[in-house]
Amino acid sequence: IDYVFLYGEETKYILQELKDKKFVLHTTKENIAKEIKKLEKLNPTVLVKGSRGMKMEEVIEYLKN
Repeated sequence: IDYVFLYGEETKYILQELKDKKFVLHTTKENIAKEIKKLEKLNPTVLVKGSRGMKMEEVIEYLKN
């Protein structure tokens, strides 16, 4: 795992515990998608994971466009 992009209020606790620069907390799903797009040249494998309530499928839609 090279990068983990976190989203949501509760994920700040993950960030506090791991203290790893590869873990980045974002305030919007659009920002997560923008950061992933910046990595496109590296041909990354991307796993978008979240609860249905977080509507993480919106990240996938941003990436498709």
